[in-house]
Amino acid sequence: MKISKHWKVLACVSGLAASSIGINLNTIGVFYTPVSESLGFLRGSFALHTTIMSLVMSFMALTIPKLLTKIDIKKGIQIGVGLSVITTLLMTVTEALWLFYLLAAIRGIGASFYSPVPLTILVNNWFEKKNGLAMSLGFGSSGVAGALLSPVFSLVIHNYSWQIGFLVMGLASLLLCLPALFYRFALHPNDENLQPYGKDQKDEIKITDIHQKIEKPKVNDMRFIILASIGLLLSLITGLPHHLPGYAETFGFSATIGAWMLSASMFGNIGFKLLAGTLGDRIGSIRTAFMVIGLNFISLLVLFKIHVPGIMIFSSFFFGAIMCFPIVILPMLTIHFYGRTHYMKVYPFFSLMTGIGGASGVTLIGYAYDFTKSYTPVFMSAFLLIFLSLSMILTLILRSQSKFSLQKE
Repeated sequence: MKISKHWKVLACVSGLAASSIGINLNTIGVFYTPVSESLGFLRGSFALHTTIMSLVMSFMALTIPKLLTKIDIKKGIQIGVGLSVITTLLMTVTEALWLFYLLAAIRGIGASFYSPVPLTILVNNWFEKKNGLAMSLGFGSSGVAGALLSPVFSLVIHNYSWQIGFLVMGLASLLLCLPALFYRFALHPNDENLQPYGKDQKDEIKITDIHQKIEKPKVNDMRFIILASIGLLLSLITGLPHHLPGYAETFGFSATIGAWMLSASMFGNIGFKLLAGTLGDRIGSIRTAFMVIGLNFISLLVLFKIHVPGIMIFSSFFFGAIMCFPIVILPMLTIHFYGRTHYMKVYPFFSLMTGIGGASGVTLIGYAYDFTKSYTPVFMSAFLLIFLSLSMILTLILRSQSKFSLQKE
């Protein structure tokens, strides 16, 4: 059975997502404690290098659509992978905190060329039907990489050193990107005389036109205000899984238990990214959002109250559901409220907010523990953020039957 090029392109997207998100962001938590203790850094100070990388990726997201009008997407991916892998390898010989920050910034620039914004452009361009499923499959790989490689990196660090850990990380990142580096594909199938998946040949081709001027959304647009706020608040919580190894150690559990908690959250990340896309295609993005956020609240409560290794690992799996919100559910909500034609006018801004939230959350959680020696303030803050997010989604639903604008358009 011949596999259509659409699914081959999706396989390339999966590898890129596994590298840019799965390795660069989802596995970095296992390095926080060993590097900080080895070099005498505060956990929050070292975690700040992840914040810097994430912020650079987020702000670059605003310029990526415009850059893709000037350079071929394949060249952009090649440049991005090169910068990301080289800077990761250079961290093996780095001991100064400021140098970690500099390398993280350059690494973020590189990773932004194969980050969620350009990858969602690819998925939306190549898939007309089964878009939710394609989005889930493409970005579910980031959870696979995090789940499988977190224990591997932890084992390498434990048996050898964190320097060797960064070496293995860089090589693994490159390996996952190889399909996209060597397989030829265009930004849109129409450039190769192909139609988007599920598009009738007789239908008029509607392309996500990145060549058009990306208009700024109106500041009085309630849809924009609410979706951007929800993206920011829930993304702050996505920084918590990175600190699960440290959270486990506060109860006297081994680093291995902590690594498995992080790994379990990545498996949850995988499962719920796949489930969210399928549910989004069938029951809608709003109901899917409620299900994921509600489940995240319950699992967070269990993690906070019950400190038994097996239960904590099990709860970490369901807590990983929150990581599918910025990558899968928020894009679906954007399409639901704005449509495909306006998707790229607003989604880069939402991606920026989720990036700021995710990046800030990692560092804020680290500093919260450094100064309080407890994760209790972190969990209480997370409960509040979930409550606020659910309230804003309800507000959005109530306004969806009337005008979205605060003033008459």
